[in-house]
Order: sequence, then C-alpha cells, then structure tokens
Amino acid sequence: MDLSAQELDLLKRIKIHTVADFLLADIQTICEKVPQVHKKDVLRLRSKLIATYAPLPLYGDDAFDEAKCYRFVISTGIKMLNKLLRGGLSSGKLYEICGRSSTGKSLLCTNIAINISLKFHMPLITYIDSTGGFDCERATNLIANQKQSARKILENIHIVRLFSIYSLLSYLDEIKRNSDDQKVIIIDSIADICGAIALDGSDFNGFNLISQLTSTLRYIASECNICFLVVNNVIERTNVSQETVSKPALGKLWASAPDMRILMSKEEENSIILTQMKNPYGDSTKCSLKLTDAGIIC
Repeated sequence: MDLSAQELDLLKRIKIHTVADFLLADIQTICEKVPQVHKKDVLRLRSKLIATYAPLPLYGDDAFDEAKCYRFVISTGIKMLNKLLRGGLSSGKLYEICGRSSTGKSLLCTNIAINISLKFHMPLITYIDSTGGFDCERATNLIANQKQSARKILENIHIVRLFSIYSLLSYLDEIKRNSDDQKVIIIDSIADICGAIALDGSDFNGFNLISQLTSTLRYIASECNICFLVVNNVIERTNVSQETVSKPALGKLWASAPDMRILMSKEEENSIILTQMKNPYGDSTKCSLKLTDAGIIC
C-alpha cells in the first residue's frame, strides 16, 4: 500500500514525519486522524515497513565468528604485562594506567609504542603527548640495543601535541571521519589535558565535557576498532580507618570509562608494580617489572 500526498500531509499534521514515528504511533490514533486510511491498511503498511527496515537477526555463533575476524590483540612486547592484559592490548577496548607522578607511566607507554613499532614496521600508533612525556632522546636510547634504525622505528609513531580537552575532542572528531590504519592510540596524560576543568560540582560544563570525552573514546574504540591506552594520575585520600586509598583522577564520571584500570606504583628504585584496579574478567592480579637502561622488562 502506498500513501497519497494528501494522506502524507495529514500524517505530518499529527507529527508523524518518519518511518520510526509511524511505527511508534498508536494505530487507533492514525485511523481517527486520517479517516481515508483503513485500519487494515495501516497494519499492512506497518508489516511492510518492519520487514524493509528492521535489522536481520544474528545468531550468537555468527557474531562470535565475526568478532574473531574483526577484532585483534596487539602484544605490548612485555611478557608479564601481556599476561596481566590476557594476551595484550585488545582492539575496541579502553585501558587506563594510573599512578603517582614519577612512577614510570610515560616510560611504560613509550616502551609499548616502540615495541609495537618494532614488531609491525607500520604506522599503527598515535601518541598524544600533553606532558612532554615522549622524549625522543630517551626513545632512541631504548632502541639502541635493537639492530634496526631508530629513525625507521620512530617514523611509525605519530606524535601529536595537545594541551586542552577542546583540542583533544577536535582531534578525536577527525579520527571518527578518517581513522586510517591507526590501531593503538596512547593519551599521556588525560589528567593534564583535563586539568583546567572544575569537577567539584561548581561547573556543569566540566561534567558535560568529561561525559562527551568518555562517550567519544568508547565510540571510536568500538566503531573504528581502535585500542586506547590512557595515562591518568591518582588522588590519595584517607578513609575512616585511616588507611590511604588511591583513586583515579577526573572523578566518578571518568571512573566507569576504562574497560581495564591498572595502578602503577614503585616497589623499589628500579622496580614497579602493576595492579589491576578494574577488570572486566572479575579477577584481580598484579605483576612486577624492572626498570633498566634497555627499558622496562619483566
């Protein structure tokens, strides 16, 4: 059944402009407001629209096979960290590494970026640097023990300098439109980029920006099949039992954003501990890594 121009005009008068509006509207209301259209015709048209525009059902095993072909896991090049991450960095996921200042968060991210570049020899990595944490001289020293040219390895790492949440959101919008071959995006550090935002309830715009950033990161991770590795600071507070508790910066809105959160702390001068604070698999584990001139090793 096809509707005439007059019938379409009558539907618009009762605020039915789209297919979705028609399907959600009450059938009796349509028949009363558009007397030229019989109830039987309305039901027939609804069935036709549903058959034309409704998504086809997908069986669970087909969805699993599709995910296996589409998703991937990239090794960090650090054995114990891979074990903590259950194989490495998984596409479509948002990982967070948080910790105190000077615990080695930027060094760990630099090491991961170099290891991925060494393995794939392709420009798969974007390093968003807001702190100067990616030091090319230090990166060159980390590559010194490798047989390959430092220039070739560093050419595969795209460094982007961003210093505000507005510039970050603008850059992420560009990635939405054209993600190219990017597979891993490192943000160092999210706390510095969002540092000027008041999150104490005095500025509703701050909450809106954090909410927008969270939804944008998760959308890009899922739709563009990209893995995000985000560096964050921690806030330490004393609870009622006089125990010091570490919480990630940026408040409750950000707290639910990462799929996995890892707390980084120093055990000794040349040793760091990585502890899972949030894990989608339920269990909580930790690992110890050593800091050497050759970088971070398990």
